[in-house]
Amino acid sequence: MLKKKSIIILSSALVLVMLFAGCQSAAQPMAAADNTNTAEPTAKAETAGQIEDGIRVIEIAKGFSESSISVNRGEELSIIYTGETAGVSLSVPGYEAENTSDSNTVALYVKAKVEGEFEVSATDGGATETGLLVVKPYENQAVFRSVGPSDFEAAMTGDYFLLDVRTQEEYDEVHIDGATLISVYDLENRISEIAQYKNTPVLVYCHSGNRSIVASQILVENGFMNVTNLDGGITAWVAYQAQKSN
Repeated sequence: MLKKKSIIILSSALVLVMLFAGCQSAAQPMAAADNTNTAEPTAKAETAGQIEDGIRVIEIAKGFSESSISVNRGEELSIIYTGETAGVSLSVPGYEAENTSDSNTVALYVKAKVEGEFEVSATDGGATETGLLVVKPYENQAVFRSVGPSDFEAAMTGDYFLLDVRTQEEYDEVHIDGATLISVYDLENRISEIAQYKNTPVLVYCHSGNRSIVASQILVENGFMNVTNLDGGITAWVAYQAQKSN
């Protein structure tokens, strides 16, 4: 009788173990599915190309549509496309920019004035592919900010260095008193002339606030620790001063 009772207890225990294992097995796929649905934050796209003499040079080739081209607002772009056959073309319709070449390489100039996403289209040997040009605001919160005329004027206190990155002709027509002129196109090659201001607040402006964004990037990349851009450029500055005097 005892033996029979022991067998019944063992059988019951075995059934419980099998049921428990079955529940675990059934639950496992659901857990795996939950892990699969957990998305990691999307990495921020890195800025394409390199700034050379104040212009961001971006080289692309066949198959570029697999990834977007990320740039900063205000930059002047030279997008160079290399195809596989002679007779290629490249265009950014949103900026009304287009160029063709009889060779397998074509260069297109674009000034990225407006933020947003713009189609890039390349034709190579009769085949066309499209990619994406992403124009975003330049951000580097640790060392860079972009402000309007009133805040820019408020920053002109104590020790600071005022930098005008336009052309000589523009500077001669109108400039902010005390500004040093170094064109954005020469800034990389003349950066050593202002190296003593790396730890001094540097205030940068151009005509409308586009070239000065590029200049700010050059300064930051060369170790300048406090850069302020005049949003709207000297155009906004002149309007602000006129409003103050009325």
